[in-house]
Amino acid sequence: MQREDTYRPGTLGREHDDAGRAASQREAFGDAAASPREAFDQSAGTWLRRVALAGFGATAEALYPDNAIGAPSWRDAEMVARASQLWDELPPLSRLLLEGLYAGLEVGGAALVPGVGPLSRQSVARRYAMFARLKRSRLFPLRFLAEAVKSSSTMIYMSHPAVIRYLGISKACGHPADGHLGMPVRRDAFAKFLPKATVAAAPAALQASLGEGAPSAKEAS
Repeated sequence: MQREDTYRPGTLGREHDDAGRAASQREAFGDAAASPREAFDQSAGTWLRRVALAGFGATAEALYPDNAIGAPSWRDAEMVARASQLWDELPPLSRLLLEGLYAGLEVGGAALVPGVGPLSRQSVARRYAMFARLKRSRLFPLRFLAEAVKSSSTMIYMSHPAVIRYLGISKACGHPADGHLGMPVRRDAFAKFLPKATVAAAPAALQASLGEGAPSAKEAS
């Protein structure tokens, strides 16, 4: 299926329901890919998008690897599929910037490893060492490249429900548009920081929104 080269707002959250997740994965790289290279071979869309997804997958596998501590990996966070979905949400120039960044890493990143072949064919250890060197480089453009990779990939990783649950992140108030994130809401999150007199004097509706952690007017007195 050819990807529309248009800005289509309002669809990013759809991959978090079962049907939407399956559809976004098929759009990004067909059936579940076992490696970044398979993401390249199976992905739909333009040549630039396919190469960029291979580079993004190679990056995600190095920076968010399978691990023994229980943290979600790049596969658990569905990073390749969700990156493709996010890029579809962006205006054309911003989308092109990210696709160019990761396509450039896939095609030319091996020169920084150093190695032969695309970045996704290098070992995970060598890819990680490459990004570590970029981060410590004395050359500002290389450090800037490392920060661009870190920020754009962290945004994908940290917004996945599995990662949110693993980190124990919660919100003090909810919003209908946030439902797809699966982020728990703790309405009493700030109650312990409020003076009892302030809570007691608040309208009943506000006291209710503070949750069970808020003291009642009787308790405050």
